[in-house]
Amino acid sequence: MIAFALSAVLAVAPFTAADVRAPCQAGAVYVGTLHASLAYDVDLFGPPKSKTRLTLNCAGDPVVVYLIEFNAKDVAKYADAYGEQLGTDSGAYGRDGDALLIKAGTLAIVSGPARAFLKTALEKKGFTAHRLKAGPRARGAIEEQLAATIDCSATSTDPLRSWCVATRVKLAAFKAPTQASTHVGISAFVPADADLRESLIQGLALSVVAIDANKILLQSIAPENDQDSRDVMRIVSSVSNRLRTSTSPVEVDAALGKDLDGMSNSLPTKGNALKVGPTGATFKGPKPSRAWLIEGVYVMFEESPEGISISLFPAVPYVAK
Repeated sequence: MIAFALSAVLAVAPFTAADVRAPCQAGAVYVGTLHASLAYDVDLFGPPKSKTRLTLNCAGDPVVVYLIEFNAKDVAKYADAYGEQLGTDSGAYGRDGDALLIKAGTLAIVSGPARAFLKTALEKKGFTAHRLKAGPRARGAIEEQLAATIDCSATSTDPLRSWCVATRVKLAAFKAPTQASTHVGISAFVPADADLRESLIQGLALSVVAIDANKILLQSIAPENDQDSRDVMRIVSSVSNRLRTSTSPVEVDAALGKDLDGMSNSLPTKGNALKVGPTGATFKGPKPSRAWLIEGVYVMFEESPEGISISLFPAVPYVAK
């Protein structure tokens, strides 16, 4: 019998243990590549309807199949987002050799040395390799490009809808806090000629900002190892969920929370001067930057000839756990 590591029962089981034949059998716990396991473990684009995984050993080689279910009408959008996260580009395999397949409302991510065998088994059950459908990049200011690229309607299920607040900077202003505060957010660097959706996913990073009435200090947090990457992506997911719902807390681990507690103390010596005007604020860090406060979110653009960094910080205290 094939072993399941179950996190939620799939409403429809498009691929089960009964669909796998020799030389595969139940295997020890195996998570595949970092990108594949993060795609499954961290609901970066919002919670799916359900998900489960199947771990196998095929002729001595391990493989894992992650099955993630969405509404059928939305699955193509999510497949593109997961494909960008895996780096599948226009081919069937990602940067680490992971395969992404789709059937009805279910995505299948296959990772591990025996992935070719499982990809074939999935295809026999009606799954097809998903290929990204990147189109030409929209023109205009970055906020106009975002508005043209992301569905920001009230009923949107776009996986990138957490970035919608950045489309509203033209009519926004900036209000500095009365007391120094530190906030946790997300950032993405968009190269000048790169695909916008791809950049918002593959360039996604964790950032923090300390701010008071006169100065601002913006920093990124780079993971140093795989465990750091997992911890960072969980925090990124928490921030993204806050941006989508406006209600959930921004949660960080206790160690990071302790580090951030004293960040605002560095503002007098390390902060950049903040100049507030009627249509937002400006500051000069490593790059000329603009900032706004929109519906409880600090939105920041850092611009250079190479591209633009977009940062979003929910203006709420973080919760250390």
